[in-house]
Amino acid sequence: EAQSNSFMVNSSNRILKQPCEVLVEYYQKKILSFHRSNKKNPLLFIASAEPSITITKKNVGKGGRNQHLALALLCAMGENPPRFIFISFATDGKDGNSDSAGAIIDHHTYALAKEEKLDLHTHLQNFSSYSALHELGCDIYTGATLSNFMDLHFLYLF
Repeated sequence: EAQSNSFMVNSSNRILKQPCEVLVEYYQKKILSFHRSNKKNPLLFIASAEPSITITKKNVGKGGRNQHLALALLCAMGENPPRFIFISFATDGKDGNSDSAGAIIDHHTYALAKEEKLDLHTHLQNFSSYSALHELGCDIYTGATLSNFMDLHFLYLF
């Protein structure tokens, strides 16, 4: 149905099992190359993933790998990014040590954080992605789903 309405759908045929930093670069390249190519049809990219994070501090905040990935992508894209929406969530409904399943961000989120005087880069360095994303209203809550397929990522480009 989506493709018949000039809406392109693309999915990864492999599980994305890489460090968070590698996935940030992967998604950032997808966003930038889509907009450089001047494609007219929106694109939805879907992937199953298991990003990894190496925590380098003893006292860390709340969050999980999905929230960390979303916050890291937000920081990488910066203040005036091209249009995108990115969703990353755990199918079991729990991401790390938070009660959130993940996060949803878009091309306006960084500017909103700046308006709210939220230092996203400090939250990222302190592994406190939940605090920043919760304050911005970007967290996803599903409650326990009693299912654990794997993490899912959706990247919508338009």
